[in-house]
Amino acid sequence: MKHPGYMDALCTADEVVQLSLRQRDSFNYMGGQYYRTWPLLYSGNWRQLVSAIDEGLHTASQNSNLFIDTAYQLVKAALHLQAFDFQGAEVFCMNVANYLGDQYTKYVYQLMYGHTYLGLGRLTEAWRFFHEIEQALDGGALIELRYRLMFYENLGAYWLAEGDSGKARSAAGRLLELATPPGNRHFLAIGHRLLALCAQAENDRPEAAARIEQALTFAEDGEVPLAAWQVHAAAAELHERWGDSATAEEHHRQAATVLRGLADGLGDTDEGRILAGTLLSALRPLAPQALPSPS
Repeated sequence: MKHPGYMDALCTADEVVQLSLRQRDSFNYMGGQYYRTWPLLYSGNWRQLVSAIDEGLHTASQNSNLFIDTAYQLVKAALHLQAFDFQGAEVFCMNVANYLGDQYTKYVYQLMYGHTYLGLGRLTEAWRFFHEIEQALDGGALIELRYRLMFYENLGAYWLAEGDSGKARSAAGRLLELATPPGNRHFLAIGHRLLALCAQAENDRPEAAARIEQALTFAEDGEVPLAAWQVHAAAAELHERWGDSATAEEHHRQAATVLRGLADGLGDTDEGRILAGTLLSALRPLAPQALPSPS
């Protein structure tokens, strides 16, 4: 059975935009445009995403709507995070720090800033934000599913960076629980990838191999490029450690292909060139012994 994907979500958001245009409803128009941004981000349609963000910020400015402006600034941060421009993401988080007038933007802000600090290797500061979200969830806070999924992805990565595979497993398990009912292929792939890395950290090669294969089944349909390159990169790393240089090189090649596709979609602007550069530097080169010998 085909699960609903990001293109389905994009179509739904487009319907909201078209309806609000017919009804001349500026608030729902801005909201619909905002909800277009997340499927554009995760489906890798970044040229359209940048255009949607720029239009959203312009519309928010015309309507003096700080809530919408803050929301779009945080989407901008999310784009920079996915392109591994953590310094750039931090700027957008700082831009909105004084305009968090509601719980919705507060949680997204905490998530983006925590992810930023995680990417910068500032784990103590990352934990401060992640812990606040965790406490809110434990206290029964209603946080939209997409942000809970993003949170547990980041929390799993955080605990792996801290060297605690047990807590990383717990976060990955929660991620898979949340992603399974809607069949979100990005987060299903990421959840199994996290579990593969946990198993490798615990020297459990059979589980690591099984989990990375599960991750690949969710990532290889072309609809979730942000997950696909990370899963292929993890598979390359695992097979490199296991001494299977040919398989490692093939996964490394596939990860690089996806990254180049994402980078090419950023456009020929100053921002696009910066993000393309940071994105393409994200893929760790294979060790020399994992590369094929020159003929």
